[in-house]
Amino acid sequence: MKATQAPVALELFVRGQSPHSREAIQLVRRVCETHMPFGYSLEVIDIATQPERVRAAGVMAVPTLVRRRPEPVLSTVGRLDEARVLAGLGLQ
Repeated sequence: MKATQAPVALELFVRGQSPHSREAIQLVRRVCETHMPFGYSLEVIDIATQPERVRAAGVMAVPTLVRRRPEPVLSTVGRLDEARVLAGLGLQ
């Protein structure tokens, strides 16, 4: 019997709706749609409006992409491209 994989749970920390933030959001969504056949959830967290989440997660720079599930927790910090996102998600 094959085990069913659960969707991947992601958090993306960005700063507002800057072009850089929008680019990071679009890139992560595109990578997820292409490489995650079991689905995903993506929560976009604006560091300006949710500073408590930033502190709780220990985020020091943006953008930061965090894979919460499946464990282990993985993160990618800084300018994102497809290769870095795939590596940070453990898909490469």
